[in-house]
Amino acid sequence: SLRGSSGLGDLWKMVTRTAFVQLNHSYTYLFSALAGMFIMYGIPVLALITGILSSKWLLAGLGAAAWSLMALTYWPTLQAYKRRAIEAFLMPFTAHLFMGMTFHAAWLHFRGSHSGWQDRVYAD
Repeated sequence: SLRGSSGLGDLWKMVTRTAFVQLNHSYTYLFSALAGMFIMYGIPVLALITGILSSKWLLAGLGAAAWSLMALTYWPTLQAYKRRAIEAFLMPFTAHLFMGMTFHAAWLHFRGSHSGWQDRVYAD
């Protein structure tokens, strides 16, 4: 993106403004999306950590393989933006950060708050 931001707070506000709107304000879509993202991005990391801690090397290997495949498929996108390869392995963490932003957007909607951006408030 060409839009500059001063940190995570600005990014959080930007995503919160649109994330739940893109799900058509549907809690069914929200929980389906969050569950799908957790399965996709959380399970490999949990499998790797659980496998290592419990000495279940097949589980650890499957988790590491899934995480590596995730990173490998993301690598071409990072190359296009001239980013470092190691950042591909951060995908599970950034995905969970996005999940938090999306849940926060739904929470604000549930509470009756409206999306805002640059001191403007939008009715959903």
